[in-house]
Amino acid sequence: MSSRKEGSFGLLKAEAQCLKKDGVCVAAVRRGATLCLQGCAQVRVLTGVMEVNGFLLKQETGFRALYSPSNCSHLTLTALDANPHVEGSAGFPMSPELAGGSSRFYPASQATQPNEVRVDLEPVDAERLNAMIAAGGWRDVAVVMLLKATDSALTRCLEAQDGVLPSFKHSLIPGFQMLDSVSTHALTFTRNAYQLASDVMAFSHQSGPVVVVSGVSGSGKSTLCRFLVNYLLNRHPAVGYLECDVGQTEFTVPGVCALHVVREPLLGPPYTHPQKASRAYYYGGKTPKDQPGLYGRITAALFEHFMADVRKSSPHMPLIVNSCGWLTDLGVPIFLELLQTVRPTHLVKLEQDVPEGDGTNQTIPVWDDASASGSHPDFIGSGIGLRGSSSGLHDDQYEPIVYCLQPHLRHTKNSKMMRKLAYVAYFSPIYSSALDMAPHLEHTMNIGRSFLLLAPPKSVSWSSVAVHVLHRKVPSSQLLYALNGRFVALGCVEEEEIVSHESRYPGMVKTLHSQLPLVKFIGLGLLRGIDMESKHFYITTPEDSESLTRVNVLVLDQAEDPDNIVSRKDFPINNMVPVPYHSAEFISCDIGQYCWKP
Repeated sequence: MSSRKEGSFGLLKAEAQCLKKDGVCVAAVRRGATLCLQGCAQVRVLTGVMEVNGFLLKQETGFRALYSPSNCSHLTLTALDANPHVEGSAGFPMSPELAGGSSRFYPASQATQPNEVRVDLEPVDAERLNAMIAAGGWRDVAVVMLLKATDSALTRCLEAQDGVLPSFKHSLIPGFQMLDSVSTHALTFTRNAYQLASDVMAFSHQSGPVVVVSGVSGSGKSTLCRFLVNYLLNRHPAVGYLECDVGQTEFTVPGVCALHVVREPLLGPPYTHPQKASRAYYYGGKTPKDQPGLYGRITAALFEHFMADVRKSSPHMPLIVNSCGWLTDLGVPIFLELLQTVRPTHLVKLEQDVPEGDGTNQTIPVWDDASASGSHPDFIGSGIGLRGSSSGLHDDQYEPIVYCLQPHLRHTKNSKMMRKLAYVAYFSPIYSSALDMAPHLEHTMNIGRSFLLLAPPKSVSWSSVAVHVLHRKVPSSQLLYALNGRFVALGCVEEEEIVSHESRYPGMVKTLHSQLPLVKFIGLGLLRGIDMESKHFYITTPEDSESLTRVNVLVLDQAEDPDNIVSRKDFPINNMVPVPYHSAEFISCDIGQYCWKP
């Protein structure tokens, strides 16, 4: 007989009633209630509308994975009210049945009257839900939703990392909890943020908006960008996203500038939704100061791709640009060059002490050299114009709307940890293959922190690829030493960039003509070993064979040390040699094929 538990749960009794059954939870939520989320879960709204981070969860949206880890601001779920002016509401009314104050629900399998609310539940569960609501004396239920645990390679890898996903002694479902007391770490947005999103939405009906979000590191740029993307996805099938913050990326590993076409809501921090880019270039550093010229060429190439290819088929698609957080010294002209490249329709600055209702919907006046203040670090004024060098914006017709908003983060961000988790998330698809290779180790070691050492590598012939190190010169005799045991970007360059040394130095690896080439980013790999006799590299990567056939260069990744990602202490050293080598015998084969021999 299946176990059941019903009634209010923990601190939810004021705003929600919950029914637990076989690891699944059904929750009825009061109108206007805001619940703070902790952990991760799959959530599906059965009836009504819930808002999370700007996105509307409705019956037709199906199950969505929500991630609210311990090291980031906690997500909040709000049961929307019919009043569009309530703060926190995206302005979308609830269903007429719920707006009428219905407090009784009927299973979808039973015929009901037009004004009765159906939920996708078994009859016995619908009755239990109705009994709980009646016992609480409620008449203002706005939402009924279903919650179940999330079990994926990504969540297993994140659970293995210290201080990321919380564990609970008592919880609604494994690894997930909701509280109706909004914590100090809860993620909320001001009226100005909703006004900005609404203005961008309205603008998109006439033309494709380009929104640049600026602010110092840790001010919440990425958080606001996710909010804008989610809000726009309520009306648009897709939203463009230009990643220009190479140190804190949203969808890729650090060191990459990328253009993404986002079709699914972003309901968690960056490392919870890795995805393939429409186009990406490898920059190879955590800040533009290493090579500002290369950084400018990359951002210009990505924007040109968006305008020429993406906007051509979707002329009204919005583009959100997450800029770099370096706004002092050389960072000022770098940011001004970005503005000149993308020519935003909306420019957002995150700054402290902006009063509610102040600093929005203001236009930048015509550039005035007489009023410029050189390289003043605060080159964006208090919402009324730009200050900077005369190499900035010179166009009388160019007047973007500028907004000044307060930062949204309620949790201090650990940049180093966020970069590490970006790598963990990127490599998480190979978790299953690692477990398949050594299933007996699942209960004797922490696979989630060592799976890169177990996953079968792939073999790449020296004749297929060149090797390169960005931002520094390395003697040819030291190239292989520099790459071995490190992360390498799997890239693609123009064939004329590749130099073969076979005629003068037989057996030497290929290199590149240019020190700073434009390298299209295909993926990332851990260079596990180099076979000097068969002339093969052994690389662990989640990329498939089809993607690897486009790779013609390996570029040293300098953003992260593998030792920071892979845990040696969880690895049984008695029968395995240390990173990056493995005691198993490799088998040489074509590019993109497994090269593992048990």
